[in-house]
Amino acid sequence: MLKKKSAPTNSNTGLGENIDKAGLKTLLAKNRVNLNDIISTSSAPQFIINQDHKIVYWNRALEELSNITTDNILGTNKQWKVFYNTRRPCMADFIVNGRLEDIPKWYGTEDGSKFMLKYQGKS
Repeated sequence: MLKKKSAPTNSNTGLGENIDKAGLKTLLAKNRVNLNDIISTSSAPQFIINQDHKIVYWNRALEELSNITTDNILGTNKQWKVFYNTRRPCMADFIVNGRLEDIPKWYGTEDGSKFMLKYQGKS
C-alpha cells in the first residue's frame, strides 16, 4: 500500500499553509514561474484586478467566454461587463477593498433571507 506524502511546511521550501506574499514571490521567481503564464494558460476564465480595481490580467478562456478581448479590457475597471449589463461591483472588488460586509447589499438570496458570510477575514 502506498502512503500519501504530505507537503512539507518548512518555510525554507516556500510550501505549506504559512506561506506569505514575499515567500510566494520568491518561490515563483526561483522556479521561473510567471503569474501571467499561469493565468493565461488556465482553462478557467479568470481576471485579476489591482488595488485601484484596474484589470491587470484577463485570460484567454475569459476572452472566449465574454467575447471581450484582452486588448480592450486591460487597464480598465470594467470587469463587471462579464457578469452584468450595468456597472456594479464584482466579488473581486469587495475582496480588494476588504469590505466583505458589503456583499449582502449587492448579493441577496432568492427567498429574501440574509446572506451570511462564512469567511470573516480572521485567522
